[in-house]
Formats: sequence, structure tokens, C-alpha cells
Amino acid sequence: MEDTIMTKVEKYNYISSIESTISIICEHQSSDIVTFVFQKYGAHDLYDIPPSDLPYVFSELEFIANDCC
Repeated sequence: MEDTIMTKVEKYNYISSIESTISIICEHQSSDIVTFVFQKYGAHDLYDIPPSDLPYVFSELEFIANDCC
């Protein structure tokens, strides 16, 4: 299988979506949840997340946001 490279636009879209999802989570839950998810991917903040992990982080945070609201 061939690795795909994330374009700048895709990366920007994931980061924007993650930021929005973080806002929802922090509004209804603790920011510790976001910190926990970042730590699972070896990141201290959003910009530490490797581009290849952005879809997985978004998916996990989106699931949490949908579950808490």
C-alpha cells in the first residue's frame, strides 16, 4: 500500500475541525480529556500532533464531543 501525503489544505481542515471540537468538549467537559487524547499520540498540544495522526485525533475527539452533547 502506498502512503499518502496530506496536503496543506487537508492539514488546515483537520486542525480547524479539531479546534472546533476542542471548544465543544471544553464547554461541556474538562480540558483534561483533550490533554489525555493528545498524550495518547505523544503530543503536548495540537501542533505537536504528527500530520498522519490528525485524522485519528479528530475522530476520537469528535466521538467524545458527540457523546457529551
